[in-house]
Amino acid sequence: MSRYTEVNALAKAGTTFYYSWWDFFPAALSVGANGWYNHWQIMSNDASGGNAPIWVLGFNNSGMTMNLTWSPNGLAPANGPHNGESGSRAYTAPIAVPVGQWVFFEVMVTPRGDFTGALKIWMNGQVLFDLSSIKTQFPFVNQSLLAYTANNNYGAGLTPTPFVHYVDDVTVSLGRMPYP
Repeated sequence: MSRYTEVNALAKAGTTFYYSWWDFFPAALSVGANGWYNHWQIMSNDASGGNAPIWVLGFNNSGMTMNLTWSPNGLAPANGPHNGESGSRAYTAPIAVPVGQWVFFEVMVTPRGDFTGALKIWMNGQVLFDLSSIKTQFPFVNQSLLAYTANNNYGAGLTPTPFVHYVDDVTVSLGRMPYP
């Protein structure tokens, strides 16, 4: 499930936005040693229109804990996510995602192609990731599609197979949504 028009306009304008949704995991997910899982992502197009995942929210191999990866396939801007860094970077959160209940995710994105961007992710009101002075997209040079977000459910080496989760009430907003 992707949001193009709204997120693209906000990214081009450099306007901070929030992307939130409810998620239900009926079973725990296990990711094999060489596996991976893409749950949510920010995608961006470079000046030539080449598309790349910039940030991917996924699951670690076990324990239903999450990771946030910059440039998982090496196609994001070469310098980043912080100034002076290069290559893929992975951050992990120690908080396990609950199974068998609805879970509220919220992401704050300050969209930037330089090192003035920010990304903050909450789960049920608890901060999982809080990154600042980062890139969140390619620089804007008149791409018709600069950036978009996507809720996903794909990967490799996953157990159970098929892995099912349910998504509801996806919202793109200019402020935080209330969490009960």
